[in-house]
Amino acid sequence: MPRGVRADRPRQTCQNAGTAFGGTAMRMAKIWGVAGLILLSASCASAPLATDTAPAFDPVEFFSGDTQGEGVLAFASGGLDARFTVRSHGSREEDGRFILRQTITWSDGREEERAFILTPDGKGGLEGYFEGERGRVTLTSAGSVGHLRHGLPDTPMARMEQFLYLQPDGRTLINEGTVRVLGIPFRRLHEIIVKPAEVQSADG
Repeated sequence: MPRGVRADRPRQTCQNAGTAFGGTAMRMAKIWGVAGLILLSASCASAPLATDTAPAFDPVEFFSGDTQGEGVLAFASGGLDARFTVRSHGSREEDGRFILRQTITWSDGREEERAFILTPDGKGGLEGYFEGERGRVTLTSAGSVGHLRHGLPDTPMARMEQFLYLQPDGRTLINEGTVRVLGIPFRRLHEIIVKPAEVQSADG
């Protein structure tokens, strides 16, 4: 098993994610069709984030091309901090790097651009950094679950840890993250990331 993903990590239910998303689930369902309906199941406590029927999560395969996310950032105490959307595009470079470029749009209209520059770590995972910033990024996976860890460029003492749960449709991720400052939980992230279905040609 790759480093960074604990085999004994308890399965979580998506009840909390559904509560946090609220209307976000309905908007994503309208935007992404059937795949967006995965959000609606987040209100059902019996639906686990990690399932035995989900395919193995390959970060490069999933994030190659376009993906879109929508979610909320909340204070660890439970209060809502902000809503956001993320447009991402991943590409494999000839030199072996994988570059994931993202545009984050916050509910107040602010936009942020960032890029993950990642390379294979030789142990089945990826490691790298943010473009133009120092700080290590690691991305590993075990089964249908990915584990992403990185610092926050604008907050030197903060670390983000995210668990990415691939769903049975193979193109929907539930992203549950925690921001810690000096090891103390400060904010929590809840996001749904969707990879659009491939469009078939008229003669296909």
